[in-house]
Amino acid sequence: MAAAANRPDPTRPRWTVAFTLSLSLFGLLLFAETIAALSWLDGALTAAPESRVIGAMTFFPGSSLLCTPSASGSDSGSSLSMNYGWICPAISFIAFVLAAQPWQIFHNRDGEHDCELVPDPLRIPVPFTQKLCSPPSQGHTLWSNGKRPIMRTLSAGLFMSLDGVVEAPNLWQFDSFDDELGQQMEEMMGRIDTAILGRIGYQEWSEYWPKAADDDPFGGFINPIQKFVASRTLAADLQWQNSTLIVGDLATFLVELKNTEGGEIAVFSSISLVRQLLFAGVLDVLTVMIHPVIAGVGRHLFEPTDPTTRLELVDSTITSNGNAVLSYRLRSV
Repeated sequence: MAAAANRPDPTRPRWTVAFTLSLSLFGLLLFAETIAALSWLDGALTAAPESRVIGAMTFFPGSSLLCTPSASGSDSGSSLSMNYGWICPAISFIAFVLAAQPWQIFHNRDGEHDCELVPDPLRIPVPFTQKLCSPPSQGHTLWSNGKRPIMRTLSAGLFMSLDGVVEAPNLWQFDSFDDELGQQMEEMMGRIDTAILGRIGYQEWSEYWPKAADDDPFGGFINPIQKFVASRTLAADLQWQNSTLIVGDLATFLVELKNTEGGEIAVFSSISLVRQLLFAGVLDVLTVMIHPVIAGVGRHLFEPTDPTTRLELVDSTITSNGNAVLSYRLRSV
């Protein structure tokens, strides 16, 4: 039995502490060097050797040893040597480099992932404000150390007729499903480890797929994976294995889920959820597999009242049977 879903609580990156400490060290040393320089300048102007260090020792004990030039030569102070004056600037420079090192958090040090700008899923229009590494090898993007995902991908795939029908594709699919489309479906199932279902989809699939044959490829995929169900009427006691009822706002839950570790997240068997999440800016990739057929009747993905929304093509394939597999994401403005 599955319990109601709790909000994921992703951990924060560890480099923030190192950044704060390094920046503090840099500021402290810069302060010491400034005080020491002012003290030396005051001593030089008054031609009193002892006054060249008195100010630094007063404001920052010990800084005169590292951050000021030492006096030598005649009593008049006409000669100066820089025995130790280089140490403080050197330490300041090292501290600055340490403070700047966390800027490399998005830099690919192992060469296995390239970085690109991707849309922030919380806003419409979608600004490019998050720098992530791509392509996602397992449905999510990794930190440069390869250990923790920054953002998992939320996707949806729908069979569609040429006239835009997405309902009941078994009625008009015929022989369009070829080997190339089957290969792409296998690759998709290999990336996904979390499913999002609506109430109707859950009720239909929970009755059918647990009884599927053991060698059924989709049954072997959908039965064991984690499933989250969006419904206001279903009870939290869901019987299908690894099924959990989403509690609270759906978009908020999915944004938090995308910030946890795991593979790709996919919406299944719900036309309304796909529309809702796309226009909310939470759906990252929408894939339509257009068959060369006119269905004539059936529910469409989009409705006449939907707002005008620009998309951009991120992938496209034409199979031997004439299927057009097109993947889109929201276009930034």
